Amino acid sequence: MSENNTTSPASAGTAPGGCRPSADFFVSNAKNWNLEWDVVREPLPPATVREVPDAVVLPLRVRKDPTTSHHLFEGGLCEADGTFVAGRRRSLKDDKANFSALWSYPFDPATLEVRDEEVVFAGVLFDHYGHLLTDSTSRLWYVFAHPEKTCKIVFVRSPRKARWAPEDPMPLFEMAGIDPARIEIVEKPTRFRNAIVPEEAVYSLDAFRPEWISFFDAVRAHIEPSPHRKVYFSRTHFKRNDVHNEDLFESYWKDLGFHIVHPEDFTLREEISFAAGADEIVATIGTLSHQFLFCKPGTRATVLLRTSNVVPLQLIVGAARGLRSDYVEAFRNPLPTWHSDGVFYLAPVPRFRGYLEKRGLPGFGRERLSDAYTEARVRPYVKKWLEVFGNRSAVLHRSASAEIRAMGDVADRAKALGGSEEGKKLYEGLVASVGAKLFALQAAEGRSRPPARRQSLPRRLFAAAAALPRFVLSRVLRRKRRESAREG
Repeated sequence: MSENNTTSPASAGTAPGGCRPSADFFVSNAKNWNLEWDVVREPLPPATVREVPDAVVLPLRVRKDPTTSHHLFEGGLCEADGTFVAGRRRSLKDDKANFSALWSYPFDPATLEVRDEEVVFAGVLFDHYGHLLTDSTSRLWYVFAHPEKTCKIVFVRSPRKARWAPEDPMPLFEMAGIDPARIEIVEKPTRFRNAIVPEEAVYSLDAFRPEWISFFDAVRAHIEPSPHRKVYFSRTHFKRNDVHNEDLFESYWKDLGFHIVHPEDFTLREEISFAAGADEIVATIGTLSHQFLFCKPGTRATVLLRTSNVVPLQLIVGAARGLRSDYVEAFRNPLPTWHSDGVFYLAPVPRFRGYLEKRGLPGFGRERLSDAYTEARVRPYVKKWLEVFGNRSAVLHRSASAEIRAMGDVADRAKALGGSEEGKKLYEGLVASVGAKLFALQAAEGRSRPPARRQSLPRRLFAAAAALPRFVLSRVLRRKRRESAREG
């Protein structure tokens, strides 16, 4: 297997949709991606169901745990005596994976709301659209497996709120054929006569069960697929402006006949219809690429990576849906960042160009290649990076790398200086540093155009004249050193 292009073996299991999934990795850390693919590509055994009489449902609250920096919750469903039964397990291997809810907490039986009802416990409801798709659907397979059950479907709400555009889950549930009147969010400790507890069908960090995809199949059954067969989901209209240079990639795929979709310009139903109708689909990794769950099995899916992080959840999406996926390194982040809530600098790096060649696609184009590293693109990237990490520099300070911790100090200082003259000098210095770093990387790849704005002829002549005295002085000093050496 090659280092920059690793294909899943033919023995990969068949997805629930009936199509054998595959994964090609055009990345520098192909070994890590391939190891993770070997772990997640095969579904777990079918999910089971448990019934809990006199079940108590506790709203989630933050769990304080000094042994981890992850966000942990406690609550969910427990037995009448407080024994924990179900919440949200995001990893089979790690009880303290981020956003896990695997503990109950003490409650006063005398203050419980008591309801003589049977309910289906559906787990944790997230208002972040990506987590809504991949976490809040984990137990809903039961609803489609048992249409004769018409009882309430109860969730507990995640205490962690979406920072951008919270999603109303009801339209999505309604598109799956679930009556919104059946959905209830438990806001105070409540005891139910009986709770049906379906086993979770996806563990976002390492595994899935074949039943998970039934929710997305139900949505597809209620959606008219778009007639566009080639689709590119773009973030270029997002207000967050966290992915820089994507317009170059968007224009490339547009030239190939792809229909460009900016999600904020469409309803959720329309957005899903684009994925449902696509034969080929492209997106940067994240919530947009999680939409591939609505694709038909066998769709050719290209995932543009924005960091070196291995993302098991996206591999699970491809395996569960039966996609033919390409994971392509398409970033050149000159400043430290994280997969989530970071700032990203996309670029047509060598492995991206290798992907184009392997797939028989046209070259990226000389103009796009050179445009990716200009000062006009570096400046807004640096400005956004300072804005984001000036408020969140603590995540940089947690790094084991002294270089990244130092960048946290830079972000803190920039925030403190604001728009002062010293702050402007710091910004200009960082722009120059980033530009030089990108130029060095370009040169190493065989391209030598510096990441600077083109100067007018008079300005270039002035710069040359200014450099002349230094040149003459250096020649004089060099001659003197030679003479001294001969005399010695």
